[in-house]
This record gives sequence, C-alpha cells and structure tokens, in this order.
Amino acid sequence: MRGATEGINLVAQSWGRRYLEPGDEILVTHLEHHANIVPWQMLCEQQGARLKYIPVDKHGDLVLDQLDELLTPRTRILAVTHVSNALGTVNPVRDIIRRAHARGVPVLVDGAQALQHFRVDVQELDCDFYAFSGHKMFGPTGIGVLYGKASVLEPLLIPLPSNPDQGLALSSALLVGLIEEGCKILAVVFLAAYDPDSTESHQRYEKVLNNIKEVKSRDGIIVSVGNANDIDLMEVV
Repeated sequence: MRGATEGINLVAQSWGRRYLEPGDEILVTHLEHHANIVPWQMLCEQQGARLKYIPVDKHGDLVLDQLDELLTPRTRILAVTHVSNALGTVNPVRDIIRRAHARGVPVLVDGAQALQHFRVDVQELDCDFYAFSGHKMFGPTGIGVLYGKASVLEPLLIPLPSNPDQGLALSSALLVGLIEEGCKILAVVFLAAYDPDSTESHQRYEKVLNNIKEVKSRDGIIVSVGNANDIDLMEVV
C-alpha cells in the first residue's frame, strides 16, 4: 500500500463497488481530508448512491447528536478521520464505531493524522478498516497500511500468483526501496517507543520540536507550532 489515500480508494473500489446499490448511502463528515471524500464521491457517481455528511459545530467538533438520524437503513459504510488534518480535532471514533455497528454499518477510519500523536489499537477501536501513511509518521513517502478485519476482507480475496517467486520479487523490491530511504524508517521505531504519558518520552519529543523550530531562520524554512483543539499542529512551509 502506497499510503492512506490509496487504501481508502481500494476500499471504495473493491468493497464499495461490490456492496453498494443505487439509492444506498455513504456517511462521512465535514472534517474529512479530500482523500476521504473524493473516493466516496466517485463511488456514489458510479453506483448511483448518495453521500451524506455529519456536520461540525463552531468549536470544530462533530455534531454527533445527529449521528443516529443520519444512520439509516440505506447507510452502507461510515468513513471518518481519527484526527482532523486542518483543525487537530480528535474524533471519538470508538463511540462512533460502536453506534454505527449497532445499526449494522461498517466503519473506515482515516488514521493518517493520528498515529504520530498517540498509540492506536484497532482491535480496541473495533474499526472495520484503518488506513495510514508512512510519511505522516516521519517515514518515507510511498508506503502505507490498510488494515481490515478478516471477516470483511475474506469475501474480497483474490488468488495470489501460483509462482511463489513472483511474490518474493515484489517483497524484495519493496525492501530495496525501504533500504534506499535509509534511516527514515526508524521514525516508526521512534513512534513505537514514544509514550505520551512518560515524562522522559515527552522531554525527548519536546527536544525534537525545539530543534525543528531552530531551523526557521535558515534555508527559507518557516516553522509554526501551535495548539488547536486536541492536537498540537506543526506546519512546515
């Protein structure tokens, strides 16, 4: 998987085209990145379905009082961002997933903005799909992960090549690409070791941020760090 965007598109064009029929509904939110809107818009056009949105209040939070009303017998999937890329809002995805499942609706979570800030347990969330990108975790571009429950993925499986060397060649090519990126992949190790509840981990993280801010006077790099809602946002231009 080359990133969260490809993962979301894959779900839309595989799971979505298999199960959506004319008149069905897809539910997203007004906090979504375009990567979690456009694939569903395209799917709706292809299948004759309807795209609906959970609104956002003036504080940048989802208006979840309307969730039960927006989930109808025609809702086939709910797609929601774990953390807003624009506002930093951390959505209560566990509660959203629970309420959607109570109505028989599977949930895809766009986790591209979440994993670099806190640990995510997909089994605890009970999401059906979870997508994220390597470059959002301080790693290389062009890699990512799409998680899916076995019960959801099994009906979509296709036979793998009968020649095992073909699969080996693909894996080796990916490995070479990762090696060429060098130590960038260590970002995953950094995130895995980072404990937001640990004072020592927090101090190391703050040191990294301070070092980044110090480069703002060099090489035309502008760095701004600020707190918006639930997540510290750092923008590098």
